[in-house]
Amino acid sequence: LFFICYFIVRLIIATLGLPTKIRKFRIRKRHEAAHVTLLSGMKEFLEGRYTKAEKTANKALKFKESSEFIAINAAIAARSAHELSRYSQRDEFINVLENKAPDEKALHAITKAELLLDENHYEEALNILHGLDTVEKNQQNAILRLELKAQQQANNWEKVLDLVDQLVK
Repeated sequence: LFFICYFIVRLIIATLGLPTKIRKFRIRKRHEAAHVTLLSGMKEFLEGRYTKAEKTANKALKFKESSEFIAINAAIAARSAHELSRYSQRDEFINVLENKAPDEKALHAITKAELLLDENHYEEALNILHGLDTVEKNQQNAILRLELKAQQQANNWEKVLDLVDQLVK
């Protein structure tokens, strides 16, 4: 009788804990699917399959993940759309990056500046890069390299020399 009651109590406890276990299982599966989608989008972008990369990154944006996750996927989608000359879609993804991942200022600035420099809009790119914090700006070589490229396009040779000195250090 004791063992029967014990197993009934254990069965009730297991049954009551089942919704929590199912919820955790679903969350874990969703995280795994999100990360697989992120990696797939990055791989497709790096392989030069921009149409698939854009679709995959857009699909990954539908997952409710961290702001870093959203920022990376929005940047991949924006760059892919840019490579395909889909500028309106590119701008939509840049807006997603700016609005849904406001903490990722450096990624937003780098992405937008690179895309603007690709279109020879160096003045807009310089404005974006100058809008960054000086600490953040001086810590990242990528930002300095972009500013160097923009200053070269603007024929600001004194600034180019200063930036070259900074990058050498």
